[in-house]
Amino acid sequence: MGNPFSKFVHLYHPIVNNIHSGIKTFNLAIGRKRKRREDSDSDLSDSEVIEIPSTKKFKLDGTLNYVYKTLYLEGKDSDILVIALDKLWKLHKVYLCQSPYFESMFSGSWRESNDRVVRIEICDPNITQNSLHVVFGCLYLHEMTFEAVSPIEVLATASHFQLEYLIDQCASYMIETISIKTVVDYYEASLKYGVAVVRDKCFNWMLNNLTRFCSKSTHAVPALHALRSISVDLMEQLVDNSKFLFTGTESMIVQLLVTWVAVQLNPDWTGSLQTVDQKMIPRDESGEAFLLTDTGQQYAPAFKALRLKHLTRLSFFYKNLLSDNIIPTSWLEPHIIENWSKLLSVYGGYETGPSPNSVPEEVFERESMRFGRSLPDATNQYVWKWFPFSFGIGVYWDWLLGKLTVSRMSHNATQSNRIVNMVEKWKLMLRVSVYCSNPKGELVFVSTSGIQSVVLNIDASEVDLGLGVDKRVFKTKNIPIYEVSEIEEAIDDSILKICKEEEDYVSKGSGWTLSVVK
Repeated sequence: MGNPFSKFVHLYHPIVNNIHSGIKTFNLAIGRKRKRREDSDSDLSDSEVIEIPSTKKFKLDGTLNYVYKTLYLEGKDSDILVIALDKLWKLHKVYLCQSPYFESMFSGSWRESNDRVVRIEICDPNITQNSLHVVFGCLYLHEMTFEAVSPIEVLATASHFQLEYLIDQCASYMIETISIKTVVDYYEASLKYGVAVVRDKCFNWMLNNLTRFCSKSTHAVPALHALRSISVDLMEQLVDNSKFLFTGTESMIVQLLVTWVAVQLNPDWTGSLQTVDQKMIPRDESGEAFLLTDTGQQYAPAFKALRLKHLTRLSFFYKNLLSDNIIPTSWLEPHIIENWSKLLSVYGGYETGPSPNSVPEEVFERESMRFGRSLPDATNQYVWKWFPFSFGIGVYWDWLLGKLTVSRMSHNATQSNRIVNMVEKWKLMLRVSVYCSNPKGELVFVSTSGIQSVVLNIDASEVDLGLGVDKRVFKTKNIPIYEVSEIEEAIDDSILKICKEEEDYVSKGSGWTLSVVK
């Protein structure tokens, strides 16, 4: 009689089999239905053949912990001594060879291939004794925690020893723990060690949240650290990006940049960001603009990324820029001349806005005017107005449960002392986006209209911007009520710019009135 069971037991010890795989489980049994051979004398029918369950994997914590404790922590039967940062580790070549760094060292023509003692020169300040201890330990246990060491230190050490699976684990942990406290440090580390997925996540987080967290006193210390850590190159990229979220107009970014410069030039200052004063920025006795001084020149690229032409539309903003004496007048004067030329063209009847879809996307992204509004409760109705718009074109925006419409303001709706452009049709290109984020700054909902062309008639008829936000999204308890709408108007050679002196939110549904700080 043949044995009705076909059972093969394979015991895998990590010191032999798990060196390159990173597997921390054992394959204990493999079973299949036994096939009857024609020459078999077995009288079992097919229905009587017992099927062994498919492969099961078990984690033997006791064995792994024993290996970690005995071989790594106690250094039993060590065949290699590694010295780094003035500390000695009693290790084993067979485990170290999981690292391409050590594998090349021991298998090639290096002098260390036959030495029992290996000295490793560490020049990276992010690599510490603690991170070396954790990373060496991972070669034995294939587990780690970030309790005693930062993910940046582990990432630096794993990158030094070319441990890709550990680099991936660090990246996952960093993405999960992005916050105003960690985002800039994570971003800089991802650049240094070439972890693109972390770099992109951090950059997008800053695009969506930097101004929001820097304006809250509850995040004062982390926000202060973040601003002090942001390099000129990074700030330039953020300011230049058309998707940089903020509430208000381009002047709000100017305030952010002034705060950024002030805290960087005063490293010992520990006050609230809301109390930053321009007096904290040193001024030249000759009266030269700050960005032209030896101290200020390093910050100039970030300020050049501003949409300066929009800041010179209103005399109020322009006078503030002159009195601040941070941005040189030589940067502003060309835009003043351009705006005056556009004004003459509009009231001469030569400008009615860009033809539909006539502005290339790259021009739109570079030249559009950006501003945002916060919707404290997206289930309410909000109506706000911008006037004068594009040299006399006043505009109403109306938000109601995911639907956003835009329309011209009628002549009677404007103040009597304002000049109103009575052109029958006004064309513009815009993009509207609505964002919902949780307290950690993670986007949980995004809806955008995409770049589109609309025509505003003088009869104040509404144009639906087609955001396509499902009303049910506002009934979801897991989505916090924090919404920001980003509106952008592009101009090409026309004058589609919002020239704004007053900003108001009016909540018709609730009767609330919220004023926006200029």
